[in-house]
Amino acid sequence: MRTTAIHLALLLLIVALTWFSALSATRVFDDQLFWESTTCWQVDTWGEVLAVPQQPLCSYRSLRFMSYALDHVLYGQADWGYHLTNVLLHVLVTWGVYLTIRRISGDRAGVVSTVALAAAALWSMHPVHTDVVTYFSGRRDLLTTMFFVASFLSWPPTLDFRAIPVLRVAASMAFLVLALLSKEMAATLPAVVVMWMLWAPSIAGEPGTVESRVWPLLRRFWLPLLLVTALVVVAAWYRIAYAPATAVRVWHGDSPLTHVSSALASYARYAEWLVAPVRLYGDYSDFPLATSPFDVRTIIGVTVVILVWFGGLLLRNTSPMVSFGLLWFGGTLLPVSQIVTHHERLAEHYLYLPTIGLAIALAAGLRHLLVGQGGGPVSALADESGSEVPLATAAADSGAAVRVRVGWLVIVGTAVVWWMLVQNRNADFTSNERFSAAVVEHVPQAFRARLSLAQAWIREGDVVSGQNLLRQLLSEVEPGTERAAVVLSKFGESLAQTGQLPEAEQVLRESLRIQPDNAHTRAILSTVLARTGRPAEALTQIEWARAVDGTTTTYQVYHGVTLLMLGRAAEAVELLLPVALNEPQNVSAQVSCGDALLQVGRHADAVNRYAQALVNVPEDARLLERAVAAGRLTDSRAELVSQLRRDFAPLSQHPAVARLVQQLEVAVPEDSGGR
Repeated sequence: MRTTAIHLALLLLIVALTWFSALSATRVFDDQLFWESTTCWQVDTWGEVLAVPQQPLCSYRSLRFMSYALDHVLYGQADWGYHLTNVLLHVLVTWGVYLTIRRISGDRAGVVSTVALAAAALWSMHPVHTDVVTYFSGRRDLLTTMFFVASFLSWPPTLDFRAIPVLRVAASMAFLVLALLSKEMAATLPAVVVMWMLWAPSIAGEPGTVESRVWPLLRRFWLPLLLVTALVVVAAWYRIAYAPATAVRVWHGDSPLTHVSSALASYARYAEWLVAPVRLYGDYSDFPLATSPFDVRTIIGVTVVILVWFGGLLLRNTSPMVSFGLLWFGGTLLPVSQIVTHHERLAEHYLYLPTIGLAIALAAGLRHLLVGQGGGPVSALADESGSEVPLATAAADSGAAVRVRVGWLVIVGTAVVWWMLVQNRNADFTSNERFSAAVVEHVPQAFRARLSLAQAWIREGDVVSGQNLLRQLLSEVEPGTERAAVVLSKFGESLAQTGQLPEAEQVLRESLRIQPDNAHTRAILSTVLARTGRPAEALTQIEWARAVDGTTTTYQVYHGVTLLMLGRAAEAVELLLPVALNEPQNVSAQVSCGDALLQVGRHADAVNRYAQALVNVPEDARLLERAVAAGRLTDSRAELVSQLRRDFAPLSQHPAVARLVQQLEVAVPEDSGGR
C-alpha cells in the first residue's frame, strides 16, 4: 500500500508539472462552437445538470455535455476551470493506466509496479495527448477512456462465468454504459475483455496456449458473440447503404481504392505522431487523399498495420503481454479507421485510448530491459515470502546494472523531451489566432485554419487582413460548393460588422443560394435587413433560421430584437427574458430585454436587466444613462433601489451598478410615498 501511495503521488506530480500550462489555454476551433452554438449545457444550478441530456443538441454523447454543465455551474465563463477538469480527468485516466499495467503484469513484485509507474508516466506525458487534455472539446475522449479502463479493471480474468462475482460484473457493465454515453469507441471493450480472458493465463505463466482457450470460450459464448458481430456488420452496412448523402460519404475520394489507400495512409501519420510528435497541429481536414496503393504513406501504413496485427498474433504465446498491448492498440483504433466512413479521417485524439495498449507493450519491454527476466512469469521476481525484490537485486551482474542505468537515462531523457514538446504545443492553445497560425504554418493550404485565422484577425480589429484572406479563399474554392457557401457567409458577416450593409446582403444571399437552410447565414442576413430599415423582411429570415435551429440563443435574441422593431414588444419579452435570465453575461440579451420590458411598462424589471448588463460593461456611460432614465419612470424608486442592493450585493464589487443606485437615490426621499 505504501508503494502504491507513493506511485500515486508521483503520477499526480508528473501530470501536474506536464499539464499545468493547459490552464492558460483558451477556446479554439470546436471549443468556439460549443460555447456559441451548443448552449444547451450552459446551466447555472445543480438541479439543471441532470436535465441537460433531454435537450436535442445535448443528447448525443450526453455524458460529455453533463460534465460541461457541471463545469458551468462551478466556473461559469472561466476557461481555466474547464481545462482544470480536463487535467484532473487525465490524472484519473493515468492512474487507471498504471493499475491496468499492474494487473496485467502481476502485483507481487515491486519491480513490476516501478515498471508500471514508468510506462504510465510516459503515456501521460505524450505530446499527442494535447488534443485531448488541453483541448476543451477533448472531454469526450477523457471520459470514455476513464470509464473504459474502469470497466476493464472491474472485470475478473476468468473463463468460468460461474465463478465471477456478480457485483464486479455489474460494475463493469455500468462503466461500459457510461463509456458509451461519452463516445462510441468504447464499443470495442467487449473484444478487449474477451482477449484478456484468453491472454491472462499465458501472461501469468500458466501452461497452455492462447489458441487452446479459444474453442472453450466460443463454445460457451457463441450466441452472444455471434449476435454482437452481426449487429456491428448490420450497423456498418446500414450506415454506408442508407445514410443521407449530406451526412456521410460512402467513400473518401469517391472510390473504394482511394478510400482504403487513404485510411491506411493515416496509420503512417499515427506512427509519426507516436515516434516523433513534433508535427502536431490539430486540424487534418485537408490531409491529402492517397489515390494509389503505392503511395509512400499507404505503404508505411500497411507496414504499421502488419506490425500491429500480425506482430500481436505471432507473439501471443512467446510474449503475451506485448501481444495483448499491440492488439489493444489495433482493436481500439478500428472504429476510427474508416471501416464505417467518418468525415474526420484522422485526428490526434483518436490515439488517446489505443495508446494505452502501447503503454502495456512498453511496460513489458521495460520489464525485460530493467530486470532481464526474459519474459518468464512475474512471480519469479518475488522471494519466497512474497516480498518485493529491489531493482539492484534483480540486476545482479554488472552488465545488467549498466543496462538498468542506460534504460532509466532513456526513460528520463524521453520524458524531458516530451515535457518540452507539450509546453510548446500548449502555447498554441492560448489564442485561436495562434492555434490557426500553427496549422497554417504546417499546412499552408489548410482551409479551415485559414478561415478561422481570418475570423480571428477580424475580431481583433485587423479587418483588412481578415477580409483579404477571405477573398483569397473565395478565389480558391470551387463555386457552388459547401466550402464556397461557408466562406461567403463569413465574408458577408465581416462586411456587416464593418457597416458595409448592401455588400453584406449581396454576399449573404449568394451564400444562401448554395445552402438555403444555413441557419447562421440567415440569422446574419436578418440583422442586415433590420439595420437597413426592413424589419418585416428580417423577421422572415430569422423565423426561417430558427425553424432550422431552434436552440441557439443568439438567434432567439435576434428574433426578439426584430419583433421589438416591429412594435411587438410583448412577444419580444417572451423570447428575450428567458435568455437574459439564463445568460447573465450576454450583454445583447440584457439590453434588448431591458428595451422590450421598458416598452411594455415593466420599468423596474427593465432597470434590473440594464444593471445586469452594466456588470459586464461597467464603462458604458450611455447604458448607465438609459438605466437611470428607466428607473425614474418607476412607481417606487425606494423599492427599486432596495431590490438592486439585494440583487447585486455587495455593490462594491459592481461599481457601475453602485453609480446607478447612487443616481436613483437622489430623488428617493421625495418619491418614497409613490408617484
